[in-house]
Amino acid sequence: MIFKLVAFLLGIALVVLLGRLLAVSLGQLTWSNLAASYLEYLTSRRVMAGVVYLAAAALVMAFIRQTAAMVGPRVLANLMLGRYYHPREEELIFMFLDMKSSTSIAERLGHRKFSRLLQDCFRDLTDVALRHLVEIYKYVGDEAILTWRPQDGLTDSNCVATYFGFCEVLESRRSHYESAYGCFPEFKAGLNLGPVTVAEVGVLKREIAYLSDVLNTAARIQGMCNELESPILISGMLRKRLPEGAPYHYQSRGEISLRGREEQVGLFGVEGRRE
Repeated sequence: MIFKLVAFLLGIALVVLLGRLLAVSLGQLTWSNLAASYLEYLTSRRVMAGVVYLAAAALVMAFIRQTAAMVGPRVLANLMLGRYYHPREEELIFMFLDMKSSTSIAERLGHRKFSRLLQDCFRDLTDVALRHLVEIYKYVGDEAILTWRPQDGLTDSNCVATYFGFCEVLESRRSHYESAYGCFPEFKAGLNLGPVTVAEVGVLKREIAYLSDVLNTAARIQGMCNELESPILISGMLRKRLPEGAPYHYQSRGEISLRGREEQVGLFGVEGRRE
């Protein structure tokens, strides 16, 4: 942003200088007066006011962009508009995306190098998230919590495609991970859909909070991936809403009792192409 501002100001100065040179060539301005005239223009009140205005605008835009990168553009917009100042109920899809064997990897690499590994992994998630209309709710250690509105997550099976797309990106960079960290990171995912209460919470630090058993169930589903030997599991509720047919095949894993829930939950494993 700053570089663009400097380039813009230099462009204006160059145009003015060319205009002054044209005036000299036409005899409207002498060479001896060219420098004085040009300096007078550059230090005029109008030009200085424009520079200050553009600099302030650039700083504001840079601040907004950095804030949006910290909390997410949609979350920032909702906070600024006060959309969830009063709690409201919405239907959302959640994915809990967690690194496999993260504890043993962290012990072997050490916390600093393991943190760099996480940075690499979640950086590789970025393009996939943008392509499949993901809103990243938060990162919790080696876990990312992703959300979709149903119209975004169900269309083209975006919520499922995100997982396979992420795996494909990681696979394409396998040599990098193995040479840099001596291991290849793999992830497991649990997905669920349902109504949640969305509210703006906090005073010194505000954020959008999702309150519902839907999140707890998604986390528990992800926790069943190792036991059921499936890298991605989805709830029966989500399966009912996903489009039928290729490129994904859904295999029922039966009704499962999840920790913290009295009712059993239907689970489905997902197989299909990677992007």
